[in-house]
Amino acid sequence: MDTFVVQELHKWVEITNSCRLLKAMDEDHLTPEQWKLWGVSRWRISWAFERFLFGALRQAERAGLDVLAYVLRQNLNDELGIDRSGIVHPDRAHETWRREFYGAIGLTYHEAARAVGNAQVPSAVQPAAIYCGMISEILATEDPLISAGALWFLETEIPDELRSVELGLSHLGLPEQRWVKDHILHDRQFHAKGLQHALDQSVQFTGLGRLFDPLVLCGIQRAADAKQAYFEAVEKVVL
Repeated sequence: MDTFVVQELHKWVEITNSCRLLKAMDEDHLTPEQWKLWGVSRWRISWAFERFLFGALRQAERAGLDVLAYVLRQNLNDELGIDRSGIVHPDRAHETWRREFYGAIGLTYHEAARAVGNAQVPSAVQPAAIYCGMISEILATEDPLISAGALWFLETEIPDELRSVELGLSHLGLPEQRWVKDHILHDRQFHAKGLQHALDQSVQFTGLGRLFDPLVLCGIQRAADAKQAYFEAVEKVVL
């Protein structure tokens, strides 16, 4: 793995270890109202992630990067609850799982949607707005390798973030914790590994011959910057 990538991941470990919000989650120090404030912001990020996946998929398709497009399609289908035959299973869709999870912490879909759509951008949504803006800038590059590099980083780091959520809400059972547990088990082990293989093939396809070329590294760094900005902002709102 490229030295820069290793450095970014080590830096990210330091960021998460020093994150006061994640530590408060680990130790179950958040009040119900604080969990709801975090939930409004995090739900919006989840919606943005699905749009990001869709946009990156379209970029890969337009560039003729078939292996990358295939993996991104599989990841998107997993989010949407679509099986390999193209059949939609609403009970497998991550949005269904999110509603169950956030409902368990007292946040309804309508509350989250109303907050996200509020033109005044309430404080609980501001951290997500910062993050979503930075992710939109990544998509605006119209470069599938930059976008895929960013997605690889996000799929790699999400389990660490949600493991703190799992610890802080350990009293919840299934199906309420299903959204959290699925991401912890599958994002890094399957989605990130699939993307890493696809990027290897895609970079070779473009003749660069490296797993992590400068465009992919750019995506990784920009996604890390976006998530760090989100954590710094959401801490100020929740804590």
